[in-house]
Amino acid sequence: MSWEIITNTLTILASGSALIVYLAKTISGHLLTRDVERFRAELKASHDTAIEHLRADLRIQAFEQETTFSRLHDKRVQVIEELYKRIAVVNLAMNRLMSDVQVKGGPSLEEQAQKAADAADDFLEYYLHHQIYFDQTLCDKLQAFNEKMHGAWVAFNMSKCMVDSGTQRHETWQAAWKAISEDLPKIRREIESSFRSILGQKTL
Repeated sequence: MSWEIITNTLTILASGSALIVYLAKTISGHLLTRDVERFRAELKASHDTAIEHLRADLRIQAFEQETTFSRLHDKRVQVIEELYKRIAVVNLAMNRLMSDVQVKGGPSLEEQAQKAADAADDFLEYYLHHQIYFDQTLCDKLQAFNEKMHGAWVAFNMSKCMVDSGTQRHETWQAAWKAISEDLPKIRREIESSFRSILGQKTL
């Protein structure tokens, strides 16, 4: 075998090897590209599915929260309506009891006192059973309303029990009447403003 044949053979083999390497790289690159594209497509599909599931979960959670809030708001409206009735009743009863203007032929002082005491008990009991529906600021106002009313009640009864009918008895009664006629309405207006805020009405 001549060197020329050997040289040609090696050249052909080298060219063939290069071609094989080239083809291998080309095929591998093509396969890799195809795998990458398929992976991207699968990843996008998985991503889209996950997003849709997330959106569905968020819609469900939003609906549940909206439903819960709606029920809570409806319950608070009922509590406010009932509590405000009791505030109005006890406020009126205390005013009638402690006013120096009494209706002739109307209920006796003892009857009015009993009615006012019952109304005060009804208000306090209902408030204590439902205070969880209100924030601490509003609870403080309602507690202040009760304390002011109770203080007036005690002062009024003290004035009625005093043997002396002079200045001290009159001043004690006046202090009770002032608490009911002047101080209590101020607290009541604050409570009304808070109630309107909860109900979604603008304060005038």
